[in-house]
Amino acid sequence: MASNDAVGEDEDESRYSLSSGAGPQSNYARLLSQNLQLPSVDAMLSQAIQAGAQRSFQLPSVSDILAKSRQNLLKQMQSAISVDVSSVLADSVIQSWQKERRSDPRKQWTARKFLTANAVGVSNLQQFTSVLAKFSPRHSQHELVWRGQSNADWPVRSTLSRAITRSNGTERATEDDLNTAETEILKSVRNWGLGSAELAFTPLQILAQLQHAGAPTRLLDVTRDPEIAAWFAVNDKSDHDGLLIAWGQHPRVRHGVHKYEPTSEFLDPADNKLFWHDFLSEEKRRDRSWGTGERVHVWFPSAPNMRMRVQRGGFLIESEPMFLDPIRETINNELTKSTGKDHDWRLSELEQATTVIGLPSPINQKTKPTNPALVPIFTILIKAEAKADICEHLRTHGLETRTMYPDLPGLVDEVRRNYPTS
Repeated sequence: MASNDAVGEDEDESRYSLSSGAGPQSNYARLLSQNLQLPSVDAMLSQAIQAGAQRSFQLPSVSDILAKSRQNLLKQMQSAISVDVSSVLADSVIQSWQKERRSDPRKQWTARKFLTANAVGVSNLQQFTSVLAKFSPRHSQHELVWRGQSNADWPVRSTLSRAITRSNGTERATEDDLNTAETEILKSVRNWGLGSAELAFTPLQILAQLQHAGAPTRLLDVTRDPEIAAWFAVNDKSDHDGLLIAWGQHPRVRHGVHKYEPTSEFLDPADNKLFWHDFLSEEKRRDRSWGTGERVHVWFPSAPNMRMRVQRGGFLIESEPMFLDPIRETINNELTKSTGKDHDWRLSELEQATTVIGLPSPINQKTKPTNPALVPIFTILIKAEAKADICEHLRTHGLETRTMYPDLPGLVDEVRRNYPTS
């Protein structure tokens, strides 16, 4: 947006995660070092069931298990065997995700359909103010960050992701694509000869400044204030429906909300590179919850510029989404239950809808734990006919172009709109 465009009781959370907390060493290598023979996942499961049967565990057949859910199997077997089954299955899930043939998306399975699966629609100012008044206190534990989109049909994707797919003629930008582009962008910054007065010191701060200047980056503008996000959704007063999106920074687990350390903890002022460039494998990304939906990485600069201060702004750091099988199964199952309609989202459809994984959740209900744990996504669909009234209401709260863009570039853009040259 800055560009013109109670923690629960302590608990072992590994059961809510795709990762068992294994380090960079391959889980297969670690198990093999214990002289375990793992010819295949199926064989390992068969051995596990036999071990469980010897302890009088009643377990279904392998075929039934695989057909229903890998996660159900883990719950029954975890205490019955000594092998770290969750790690092995997590590795196999990643391999399946890497190799899966991406079927063509169906025309009606759109970004709007996914993001608004549990949305509340508002068609007038009274409905809008009523929804916001009841919404925020109910979900405050998730520490929501907000984003407004003036067109509800738009997917959630960064400008850099869109630029890469347009340039490459591909449907998605991989993590390697994003990293390579960022490396080239930062190299251009160094070669351009700008001094410290023009650009900040750290690479992430440089990307933030480039984002505000209109350059493509993987940063998505967000705010802590829902009314500010709403202003961006309605200010154009177009005939498109707008969308107000809120992501929870932390997922719901059994005894509360599992709060991760802030993304700022990853930042080292002396580090001259972007911390996610160290996530060189899918396993490392999974272990750091990078693109898995277990958390969203949000950065609020400690020394924001004038525009970010008035917008209460920060950045959601995009990553290539890892829509692994258990994640897609959870999304489809939970959406089917919450909406009463059948949901069967394909990988290609989810990848086109959003690069920020989460579970579209009902606004009027307390969130529930999922397995794997996913952050909630809440959406308010603002009908086009309500935009003008909501925009005028927000103006009375001090939200207008002059206050949202109080700097020189904001003034220049306003003059250009009033006095177009072509």
